[in-house]
Amino acid sequence: MANQRHGQGQSAGPDTLLADEIEAFFKDDFQYFIMFFNTLPQYLAIQQDMKNYQDAEPKSKILRDPVLQDPLHDIKCSDNLREVIKYIETAVNAKAYPTDHPIQANLESLFALWTSACSLKQLDRFLSRDQPPLNATPLLDGDNLDEASVNPFQHNGFDFEQMLQKFTIRALHLPGVLQLHSDPTRGMVTARFLAIHRLCFMGRLLLQQEFNKVLADDADDFSCNPSDSSANWVRNSRKNIVNALEFVATRACFRPGLTKDEIDSKILDRQKARAEAGLRPLTEYEEMEERDLLLKVDDEKTVEQKLDENFAEKGFLFLEALQREMTERLMEETGLDPLLMDLIRRENDFESALAVENYEDKLITKQISLLDEQQLSDTQAWSSKTSVQGLNAGFEPLVPSQGGDKRQLKGLENTIFRFFHDMALVNRHRRDFRLLRDWAGQRPWKQIYQLYDSTNDAEPEWVKRGVTEFNRRAILAFEDEDDAKPAPTSFKNVIPKIFGFLPINTASYPKSKYDCDFRRESCTLCKRRYYQGRSENPKGFGSTIMELHCKDHHMFHLKCIFDFWDGPGKYLHTYPRCGDMAKLNYETVGLNPPFGNFVHNNQNYNTAAVVATYLHSDNPILAKKARELYDVPPVPLFLQEEGEDPMDLDKFPDPPATAAGRAYYESEIQHYVGISEMPVVWSAGVIDAGAQANTMIPRRPITEPAMLSTGAEATMGRFGIRDRNQQSINSGAQKFANIVAKKAGDMWLKREFERGRDDVYDVDSVRILPGARLAPSMEAALLSGARRRREYKLREKIRREGRGLGGLGDNIAK
Repeated sequence: MANQRHGQGQSAGPDTLLADEIEAFFKDDFQYFIMFFNTLPQYLAIQQDMKNYQDAEPKSKILRDPVLQDPLHDIKCSDNLREVIKYIETAVNAKAYPTDHPIQANLESLFALWTSACSLKQLDRFLSRDQPPLNATPLLDGDNLDEASVNPFQHNGFDFEQMLQKFTIRALHLPGVLQLHSDPTRGMVTARFLAIHRLCFMGRLLLQQEFNKVLADDADDFSCNPSDSSANWVRNSRKNIVNALEFVATRACFRPGLTKDEIDSKILDRQKARAEAGLRPLTEYEEMEERDLLLKVDDEKTVEQKLDENFAEKGFLFLEALQREMTERLMEETGLDPLLMDLIRRENDFESALAVENYEDKLITKQISLLDEQQLSDTQAWSSKTSVQGLNAGFEPLVPSQGGDKRQLKGLENTIFRFFHDMALVNRHRRDFRLLRDWAGQRPWKQIYQLYDSTNDAEPEWVKRGVTEFNRRAILAFEDEDDAKPAPTSFKNVIPKIFGFLPINTASYPKSKYDCDFRRESCTLCKRRYYQGRSENPKGFGSTIMELHCKDHHMFHLKCIFDFWDGPGKYLHTYPRCGDMAKLNYETVGLNPPFGNFVHNNQNYNTAAVVATYLHSDNPILAKKARELYDVPPVPLFLQEEGEDPMDLDKFPDPPATAAGRAYYESEIQHYVGISEMPVVWSAGVIDAGAQANTMIPRRPITEPAMLSTGAEATMGRFGIRDRNQQSINSGAQKFANIVAKKAGDMWLKREFERGRDDVYDVDSVRILPGARLAPSMEAALLSGARRRREYKLREKIRREGRGLGGLGDNIAK
């Protein structure tokens, strides 16, 4: 059944059927899934949690930031440590200090110790013997997953993962989430929106399945193979880190008790106070009770009170001492433990920042649009809510305090973005997802490296020993002369890939292996050396390098390559130096470009389905041209100066770089010019009772339009407007507008009256005049242009707030 659906997904006609396919999937396979794994209580809990995504601020009430961690990820620990972490997490989220303040930085670093330890537990879960094996790479259509030689335990999670990925990629290639109902009075069709909701729900259920199937014992250990200890170092490091956290938590809560002299002083003060009040002295028995009470009050302070007192007394020095204590305890052995904490913290930071704006490693705003703009423009009957102005107004930000309508388009768009943000992070917590995507090389890069230099005094002391030990356990232990391809779930395949960031000590690495001198060679995008050394923020990403899939293994700084990929108009993961490109997301799941109603991005660029088949052409000229057409050029959002010619693309901040790009935007801007410079516009309006029924109105005091020298000039000539100086043109155009407005308005009202409408001239009641319709291509261009401007402002807002990849610290030394 499932494998047949894989085939259908690739050839299933128009993608309006996507929602129906997902609905059918939930009705048969997922009902079985829920019953078989006895996850009904979790199903209902997740279902309730997903309803929270409909709030004005959509967010899960179960999953916790910054990595959307489920409580089942948490390491087992003492109540004391849990209370300390809760205290730190609350302080981090309160953001009482600026992001770059030392106290805020230390609080975040301390909390990262906890999330990193929990992430190591997750990696330990991935390596558990209870995880189902996969002995061969599954075909993209899933046809071989029924074979015992491939899937010996017949684990259906592999098929579910493939189905989820395929459904999601198809959803990302739809021209819009909302469509207009065939009956305009019924508003928008939300089937696609609900389908995406279910995809997010499906990912959460698959994670719950893994939690139910792969369990830790009372010691918080997962089942391991006693005959193979090659992965035990991950567990041992996690244990060491948890023990260090427990010790640091104890230190953090330590409050020195009252000394005998301090108690004597308090008792003496109490006796003096009683004497001054005319009361008798305390008896020996009462004094003993008072002493016991003073000791008891100090012992019964909560963890929060103790931490508050320590922080109030020592401030930043208190947090710094905890950090130093943690590092010292982790360095007692090989230096491997602090290295693992640094690697996993960087990976978590990167993936969390990436998910703010990206899904499948591409900006989500480049992949999906809430509205099917072309369909709305082609098929809608006019109404105030579905006009261009009405739709754009629906994206105004919600104001909950003013009772904002949750059905507003802005609210739905926020919810869609949150769906994909949460899916991106939840997916990473599932072993099967990582197995079929990350560890199968299906991301746009081959590997990410974190560069260190043990000869640099600014580097931590653990670098040399830690990197050496990591390479010995995670890399060298699985290198042999056997060239046979390892099974996907074998330790030989998984352990060298299980950490998303691999460490390189630039003072002692084998240059022949990487064919690069990291300390002397430079990133060709920023022209700075790969290893930034002392100048880098210790927790920044200036020395984080990404190796690409191209045959020459080109490398770039991580943030440099993402700045390139996320640039305006970039829709392909092209490689800057060689021009090669990574697989497109639909290729990674075995979908063909022309499937259904295919668009490669939310621009509704109808050339996409045609040129997609030529992106990998053996003819380099044809491939280059196809990539120019597929990569929509930078969007000219705003003119630099008021009054400049809107057709002069070179005047825009980001002019198109290719001839194909210029042609594309010249066509689109023609629509803009044709509307913005039109001397008269027919606006929708409500005519109050008793008001004059002339609704053709001039747009504004008119300057000479760009198209004045064409048909408009000839038309105005017939009205006797011939003076070419600017002033007379302005007044003449305005006069022309008024004449046309009056005559056209009267003609429209007369026509409606002749058609039988008896309310046209009824000045005793309110009348509604629909707005004039523009050509569908013009309306679609107006909607898409407004959307791109919203997306531009959203990206700027994210940058200002230090979120997304821009919040990962300095990219390179300045």
